[in-house]
Amino acid sequence: MRCGELRAIAIALLGLALTMPAFTGTQFVDGVLGEGDAQELVPKDTPVWADSLNDESRVYIPPGGLVGVDVSGGEARLAPASSEGWIASEIITCPTDYKYDLVIIEAETPGNSYVEVSILDATKEANEVGFANATVPNFVKLRSTDVSVYSIPQGQLLVIDFTALDVEGDGLLFDINNSLMGLSSQERQIRFEPDNYAIGTMRFGLKMYDIVSPDTKVILDFIIHVVNENDPMDDPLITHPYDGDEITVNSTFYLSADCYDPDIQYGQVLNFSWSSSISGLLGYGSTLTLAISEPGDHIITLTVNDEEFQKSTFIQLVIEPEVIIELQGEGMLDGADVERIKALWSTMPGLPAVRDGKIYAVGDTYAVIPGPRVVDLAERLAGILHQTEEQ
Repeated sequence: MRCGELRAIAIALLGLALTMPAFTGTQFVDGVLGEGDAQELVPKDTPVWADSLNDESRVYIPPGGLVGVDVSGGEARLAPASSEGWIASEIITCPTDYKYDLVIIEAETPGNSYVEVSILDATKEANEVGFANATVPNFVKLRSTDVSVYSIPQGQLLVIDFTALDVEGDGLLFDINNSLMGLSSQERQIRFEPDNYAIGTMRFGLKMYDIVSPDTKVILDFIIHVVNENDPMDDPLITHPYDGDEITVNSTFYLSADCYDPDIQYGQVLNFSWSSSISGLLGYGSTLTLAISEPGDHIITLTVNDEEFQKSTFIQLVIEPEVIIELQGEGMLDGADVERIKALWSTMPGLPAVRDGKIYAVGDTYAVIPGPRVVDLAERLAGILHQTEEQ
């Protein structure tokens, strides 16, 4: 729970004869566990909020009255002829710079009766039937008398210090039932630093027993909610085409890329955009089918972003012409010149225009001097291109 917020705690009591004489919340799991009493937790130098249920002074009473329970003498009991009921504490105000992270209930659960604990957010209206306030996700109807409600962001180191004493002075042994948690029995410390694969609700128990009587155990259960933090994506990779590939102008091809982001498994969406140094924006998506009409050396840039982080990469593509047309002024072009032009272009046999023999020359004044006869040039060029289409 976040510091400075208000919280209310609701407890549903189910069974035939259940007694709940005390209800305690404390900021830190840093105290003393007595061997003979699994419910006893004596915090060390930390504020404690306790609900003794005396005179209903800290009990939330709904408009219709208590539901299935009676409260008197510091205890809450199921009302006569009731097989279940519920009771909620008053709103707990968290002191500045502290967190209420552990709820402990002292309760008798004879037969098949049990206790369910729900943690509510007193700052928000109820979002489920049967609750006075909005429920805190992952902390609804937990069947336990010990409920730890740690909430930490991914990557943050959580350190839980604990102290345990044996009244006979026997040596104590400790065990923990989750391999992701680091336990130091000598330092009396639990350490946990969640990574990308430890997101969500983590449950584990700290088990204590002495050397003399190993069958007698005390177990403290923890629940830790790890909140995912947005991580930057890896460097993107353009998988097709390759850097330096040559593509014929106006021919259809596709761009594709991969980019790994550890948060995709938690709903993260990556946005891919493609652009050309000559043609501008090309389109969006991890795969894009297109044709480029401008010949030349294109720098194709891929940009990937998730609205917080952004990374880019690029390749060079050569968009090759299908037709080559040389423009010369009037009187500057004869048959020998045309052959010379073709010979020069023949040094680049990889170009589609050279390979297919589509090299042409136009020799007139209007070809190189702007003026009204630009229309004549357009008609001339159109005739050449139409001719190439028929070949």
